[in-house]
Amino acid sequence: MGDIIASDDSDYRYRAVAKRESVMAALAKLTADIDYDNFKNEVASRQGYERAAVYGDVWDVLYGLQIDRFD
Repeated sequence: MGDIIASDDSDYRYRAVAKRESVMAALAKLTADIDYDNFKNEVASRQGYERAAVYGDVWDVLYGLQIDRFD
């Protein structure tokens, strides 16, 4: 992966440029290393309930978009 670029003037504070093949390999390794059954419960146990609540809020918004789309 290339250098991480920090900027206060963009929509994402940090960016990096990487070759497609490198990203594919990294994602394959990350998914192969998953060792839990429930993501939200794992976030709570590893990073705390406050962080899990934030993830729950994101899930809720995305779920709402899904429901709105198919109603």
